[in-house]
Amino acid sequence: MIAEVEDIVPVGELAPKTIHAPGRFVDYLVLARPETVRQPDRQAMKRHWTDSG
Repeated sequence: MIAEVEDIVPVGELAPKTIHAPGRFVDYLVLARPETVRQPDRQAMKRHWTDSG
C-alpha cells in the first residue's frame, strides 16, 4: 500500500484510534505537497461506515 501523508511525525505522536490503515500494510509513504492535499468528506465516510454494517 502507498500512503499519501501531509506530515511525517515521530512514533507515538498519533493516537492509535486515529490511524485508518495499520502500519504493517504500508509499503511506501508519499509526502503530499500542500496544494494537492484534499480534505476528506467526513459525511461520506460516516455514511460508508454506517451503511456497510
